[in-house]
Amino acid sequence: MIVDDVHDTGISIDKIISTLSKACKKNTPNIKVATTYFKPSKNKTSRAPDYFIHETDQWLVFPHELDGLEVQEIIDSKPELHKVINKIKPILQNK
Repeated sequence: MIVDDVHDTGISIDKIISTLSKACKKNTPNIKVATTYFKPSKNKTSRAPDYFIHETDQWLVFPHELDGLEVQEIIDSKPELHKVINKIKPILQNK
């Protein structure tokens, strides 16, 4: 069983299964894939996950990510990063 957070293009999972199959030969007769999010319209392989919870084509932003947040939002939601942010804040504000 291979478990991933998001099955987007499927290329990573396809490569992992291919590598495992080559390395383990007949010792991998039945590899299953499970994921939380499956994006069928983005899938670039013939493989789909065997198990998934949500099907979506939306861009996903997880709570642990900083992507798309303003500097103040990061400071408010991630106080442990305050020192780091203060050091790079001048760089961020010049963008």
